[in-house]
Amino acid sequence: MAYRRYRRRRQYTFKQELGSRLYYLILLLLVIGSYKIWGLQVFDEIWILILGAVSYKLVGFILRSTGIWRPVRPRW
Repeated sequence: MAYRRYRRRRQYTFKQELGSRLYYLILLLLVIGSYKIWGLQVFDEIWILILGAVSYKLVGFILRSTGIWRPVRPRW
């Protein structure tokens, strides 16, 4: 049996790591801020999903405006 070196097939880049950490940080801040304002009603129904979508869009805006991610260009 031949010896094969183990290599990770999926290595995360700095941009992916930064994006995921920034997403969870913004989501945490939005949830804590909303909890302070509205209390436990934030976790009712669909509000937690809305906070997740807002943080996702906010991370994309922040990373594109700082130049870390390239702006999306249409493929024509």
